[in-house]
Amino acid sequence: MRLLKKWLESSDSKLFIPQIVKAEVLNKYKETVQEKLNYVNKLNGLLLSTQKIKLPDIKEIVESYQNYIEEIIQDFKVEQPDHSQIPHNDIIQRDLSRRRPFQTSGKGYRDTLLWEVILREIASQETKTYFISDNWNDFGIKDKNELHEHLQEDLKKNHLSIDCVILLRNLSDFIDKFVKPTLEAIPDLTKGKYDSFDFYNWFKNNREIIGNEIDKYLESIYPDLEDPSVSYVEDPEEIEIFDIYILDEDRVLIEANVNVDVNLDIFVFKNDYAWLSEKYNFIIWDNDWNKHYMWTQMLVNLPISIKLIFNIRDIEVENFEIEVQEIFGFCPNCSAAILSDAAESCSKCGKSFFYV
Repeated sequence: MRLLKKWLESSDSKLFIPQIVKAEVLNKYKETVQEKLNYVNKLNGLLLSTQKIKLPDIKEIVESYQNYIEEIIQDFKVEQPDHSQIPHNDIIQRDLSRRRPFQTSGKGYRDTLLWEVILREIASQETKTYFISDNWNDFGIKDKNELHEHLQEDLKKNHLSIDCVILLRNLSDFIDKFVKPTLEAIPDLTKGKYDSFDFYNWFKNNREIIGNEIDKYLESIYPDLEDPSVSYVEDPEEIEIFDIYILDEDRVLIEANVNVDVNLDIFVFKNDYAWLSEKYNFIIWDNDWNKHYMWTQMLVNLPISIKLIFNIRDIEVENFEIEVQEIFGFCPNCSAAILSDAAESCSKCGKSFFYV
């Protein structure tokens, strides 16, 4: 977000967040908070009266989040086009003819409003509009980095070229392709050291927070495991600093890739252990943890990317982001992550994935 703001301030570009998007974000946030509060309510039902957790007011929580969003909108000078002027008959006809982003099931009303706002209020022949959405199924063509044919037809109908709206999956893609090339890069920190700062030591001192961030990715990485969690992050095996950009006179952005061994706690349903153990290298800590589950651990090697905002004046990290890189499976020999769908052997143990 800091890179985006810096780029916006130095260019004549504008950031748009249509009101339908903001409304959906706030509604999703409210639903998520309510879901978590429901869990606490269930827990309270099991606790003694002196142990019960006092629940916050959901209205206050949502209002606080809304104020936070509004501050960002003001700070970034965001424009918020409305959808109230879009003719409802046009939406109905689009639904009946199942034109994207409507699905064959009829779902897609809000996505359609969003596209109509882009088409009518934002896109123009004189500018490039970068439409950032992870909803590739409804807006794009599978396996192609372009808009769906129906959306391309809409652009032509409105006398716009099909390349005046470019679909991107996420903000990181936009930053990598269009923002970073405009920034000044510096080589001073490529070895991970600056004055008293050492990237390796910083990682070790923040391993618990890093583990909490990795936790957020485990459900998607291991969909057939039940609630895996990080118990410990080992010292990094390899740190590759590949980009450093100047944000202002005091701050730089450092981007690094790190391969790290991570210990996972996994509670395996006893009836599932036989087939899961053929796929994963479990270490059993308690095979009778309770009536239904056994407590196991697993050591895995995960590739993560780290973005740091580093203050070169105060010699400190102001904030950072952690992401687990895309994984295409795991080595059956050492459980290391496979980082390419074309890989023929493990990058860690060297064992071939093919049997001759």
